[in-house]
Amino acid sequence: MLTVYEKDNCQACLFTKRTLSKHGVDYEVKPITDEVLAHAAELGFQSAPIVVPDGDWSKAWSGSNPTRMKAYTG
Repeated sequence: MLTVYEKDNCQACLFTKRTLSKHGVDYEVKPITDEVLAHAAELGFQSAPIVVPDGDWSKAWSGSNPTRMKAYTG
């Protein structure tokens, strides 16, 4: 399952959630906390959302990334 860390009023977050929902991909939504933001920054992520597959940060991505989502949306 994907975890989508989002922030309020984020268009990229909305796009990501809509795309995943449209393709029936299971995901959970959580707010970006300071802890998540710090970890994401260590990985070089600078934009929301931050998407983490199966809790595996080594496979995570940030921002609206259709190429990465394609692995889950077919």
